[in-house]
Amino acid sequence: MLTGKYDTDSCIELIFVTNPGTHTHGNKLKICQDHVHYNLRKYFFANGVICTWNSLPNSVIEANSVNSFKNRIDKYWNNF
Repeated sequence: MLTGKYDTDSCIELIFVTNPGTHTHGNKLKICQDHVHYNLRKYFFANGVICTWNSLPNSVIEANSVNSFKNRIDKYWNNF
């Protein structure tokens, strides 16, 4: 039942984990994905982008500004 109140159980909490090793794919700021208990949360935007974020290289993630990030991610995706 919806009460209009903020329900913390239905929210996704993004937890960034630093990965000091360079032997894995992706970047050093990975997002941990919790197990989803409700089908509603399974289709949230955050769950859809976690795998994509984790696969980005450090050169894209370590951008100094939003515009720099946009330019780097465009260049990275165009190289596929």
